Amino acid sequence: FHSSSSSSLSNDYSNVEMRLQHLAERQQEEVAEKKRAFLYSLVGTLPIVFITMILPHIPFHSFQQYMHDSIHIIGGLLDDMQRESLVLWILATPVQFKCGWTFYKSTWYNIQSGSLGMDVLVALGTTASYCYAVSECLEKRGGG
Repeated sequence: FHSSSSSSLSNDYSNVEMRLQHLAERQQEEVAEKKRAFLYSLVGTLPIVFITMILPHIPFHSFQQYMHDSIHIIGGLLDDMQRESLVLWILATPVQFKCGWTFYKSTWYNIQSGSLGMDVLVALGTTASYCYAVSECLEKRGGG
């Protein structure tokens, strides 16, 4: 009786160790994924910061004029949009949706389960900000 009990106990310990090891591996993968997302968002955000915060203070009048010139593309859909607005839109979109994908995914699962956490707030806040910025870019076409 005693040997089968110790064998069962040994198997339980082995199962627990395997589950803990699997959990630790999953956590390491998640941390690595978060680091990649952070670095990607940093690389995507640095040009935006440079264009909006640093470049206006550097006296490159011809480049600033170039960035503020109106462009005409997509069969009139984006007529009179400033080049700078289009560049910033192009740079911000991958950061918003590629780096923010984990927040959107988590938000979807949280809403389905009925528990709203911080991911929902991040997804709603960044999406609202992104949509407002895009609407302002589109509205300011043609001097609006």
